[in-house]
Amino acid sequence: MVMITVLSKSDFEDILKRYEIGKYVSHRPARSNDNSVYFLDTSSGKFVLKVHEGVTPGRFVYILRIIEFVSEHALPSAKLIRTKHGRLFVLRNGKRITIQEFAYGKPLDGALPGSEIRNVAHLIGVLDKTLLKLRLRSGLVPKWGDPFRSVIFWDKEINGFDLNGIKHYEDELHDSLRAIKKDKLRKGIIHADLGHNILYKDGKISAITDWDDAHRGYLVYEPAVFIADNFITSDRVMKRDISLFLREYQRYFSLNQEEKKAIYYFIKFRYLNAIPWLARHKKINGAHATLSRYETFSRLSLDRFLGLYG
Repeated sequence: MVMITVLSKSDFEDILKRYEIGKYVSHRPARSNDNSVYFLDTSSGKFVLKVHEGVTPGRFVYILRIIEFVSEHALPSAKLIRTKHGRLFVLRNGKRITIQEFAYGKPLDGALPGSEIRNVAHLIGVLDKTLLKLRLRSGLVPKWGDPFRSVIFWDKEINGFDLNGIKHYEDELHDSLRAIKKDKLRKGIIHADLGHNILYKDGKISAITDWDDAHRGYLVYEPAVFIADNFITSDRVMKRDISLFLREYQRYFSLNQEEKKAIYYFIKFRYLNAIPWLARHKKINGAHATLSRYETFSRLSLDRFLGLYG
């Protein structure tokens, strides 16, 4: 965890002058890969302060609009706090800073009971359906987020991890994706990283966090990410859990046949797309573990996966 922008007590006190959320009490850094994030305690409660690093003004406004839309439609989220003048952020030393309510809860982890699988499938289905209503002018699928583009392994080696040796997996994936009818895959605003960004508290989903990767993409990428991150290990595919999740998801967001097939391939894409990212961030063990999960899932054929829809 590296803080790009280090803030002191006096910095927090200065920022809080622009808000009506009490006086500074304490702060501590939060885990983040790309931004400077702090847990902030004030005399009024707990909050999360984020310094948005390296984001363009247009992209920044785009993300804020999505977070606002989610809050307005009563989906579980950490509400953005407005300044005394009604703004969603402050500009300080050339950097954009937001403050959100603190989201209580813990990420889903380990084996999930059926009730939690149903709750998450419900949430993702409703989220996909709701975000179809949001129309934004920008935010098209970025190169790194498009499963139909061959841009994953552009390096041969990263921090000692040999990408060249598994380039054939990407080639095989794109050969398979050519059979998918892209015009049958619906697009909309997607979070794109729901796997471990859904918080749970007292048996209920309390918030969806970290919308930094959100963009206009293929809606079925959302369930694919959750399945990849939660129902497949290095030696096991939890077929019963996947089946329950897919059947429950479709109660709220019905899929056509091409979308059902695309989820299978997007799960593979999720793993292959994550490996170079993990290597660049020197998480080499994580990269190897992700490769093992890809290979384990690949032993499940498309036909057998389609059978899980029931």
